[in-house]
Amino acid sequence: MSNKVIGFFVSRYDVAGLQVRKKSGILATLALGFGIVSLVFAALMAATKAIVAAAVFVALAAFCAAVLGLLRSGRYSLSASLFLYGLFAAMFVAIKFDQYVDVYETYVFGTLACFLLVVATLVADRPSQAAACGALGLAAIEALYWLDAFPKDGGKVTTLAIQNLAVSSLLVGIACVVATYLVRMTGGLVAQVEREAALAERRYRDLDAAMDGARAASLKIGESLSARAARTVASIEALRAEVEGI
Repeated sequence: MSNKVIGFFVSRYDVAGLQVRKKSGILATLALGFGIVSLVFAALMAATKAIVAAAVFVALAAFCAAVLGLLRSGRYSLSASLFLYGLFAAMFVAIKFDQYVDVYETYVFGTLACFLLVVATLVADRPSQAAACGALGLAAIEALYWLDAFPKDGGKVTTLAIQNLAVSSLLVGIACVVATYLVRMTGGLVAQVEREAALAERRYRDLDAAMDGARAASLKIGESLSARAARTVASIEALRAEVEGI
């Protein structure tokens, strides 16, 4: 992705904190990538007469454009939240309304939820965003089972269903904890680096001010010594003239 294109959307964050500066570039790249791929798929679906699917991809491209617009306006936290929750909604709708209705939907969505948490680790600027994505993933797994698979199994909770629910929920739960921890740790490390950089900058400024003061004092002393030397030379010349007169 061209740096100039990415720079157009993240120029507002040049004076922001280090974490937001880096994450804004990642978010812009992801939103642009998803938007372009959505347009390509929309064109393919339209060419094959799959009008509904084409409309869905066009809507996804428009959603990515909205995220980029918010990012461009300087509202990073809102744009990151919109991107994460919109991505979750798109994945849930894709699995909920596909043609396959069985317990393995929970496995599929568990994988997608883990992918969403990876994205959250990259773009979230607050741990609560990653935690919310994990909670939504767990809720979606339960909803897919109770709304789709449970009625199909005749209202009976099977051993396979218990296994699928347990494994997929455990994977998403662990991924949620890890993602939340990483976002918090990254934010803490970046904040510590910024504090140390600010401290080093203050110390440099203090040292530079002290050196400027020392240079000014040395210059003043030099000027004073030069003036005294000039007066001394003048006195000697005057004394020599008097001696010569005598």
